[in-house]
Amino acid sequence: MADTPIFYKDIVPLDRQLHRSFRLKAEPPRYGFAANSHVIPAIVDEFGMGGRYLPIVFLPGAKVPSAVFLLGMNPGDNRLISRDGRWEENYVPAYLRRYPFIIGEVEGAEPIVCIDQSSELFSIDAGQPLFEDGGEDTPLLQGKIRFINDYLAAARRTEEFVKAIAELDLFQTVTIDVQPAAQDRRVMHGLMMIDLAKFNALSDADFLQLRQQGFIPMVYAHLASLANLDRFALRAEAA
Repeated sequence: MADTPIFYKDIVPLDRQLHRSFRLKAEPPRYGFAANSHVIPAIVDEFGMGGRYLPIVFLPGAKVPSAVFLLGMNPGDNRLISRDGRWEENYVPAYLRRYPFIIGEVEGAEPIVCIDQSSELFSIDAGQPLFEDGGEDTPLLQGKIRFINDYLAAARRTEEFVKAIAELDLFQTVTIDVQPAAQDRRVMHGLMMIDLAKFNALSDADFLQLRQQGFIPMVYAHLASLANLDRFALRAEAA
């Protein structure tokens, strides 16, 4: 597989025999594994809903930028996960909901269902089983497999979206400057956003191409999501 995705530590293929006793903890969701991350990968399918609550920005990449939800103003500073690991916003990014499952992609082979077998979300004593007594997938596991397959397809659409925006030279590098009342300024450099002026200046042909690809709503969702940056100032002030 490619580089290990964030939060995953020990990715292995899900094995019907080796992991027969694995259970997924049934207690309210815990996201403590992401508490030290100020960005979370975002997929275009959730730009509309997630962008209502979380700012969507882009990080420079080796080939094309990566879409992320911004969760804090400094590395290690996540404003949306409580000390006991609870998510404190109305929308939970799909990347977090996917964990600890993932689709493994190996060049020249079919994608396979994998897990982070070291995750604290797994137990052999408590929670919902992944397999029936006879070895069949439980409804829980079936749902997780559907979700990670859907996520993979959406991640590929996200790559297509970002590539299209990059090819049209619509990204701009920005500095985000937030100053909570009576506190020091918090500045982030090197983030990327879509340049609204360049977007509005697109030729009819280029705009039509984006529309035919279904990408126009994602552009507007990203731009609208930036209004949520002000909410981080309020969270920082209350911290």
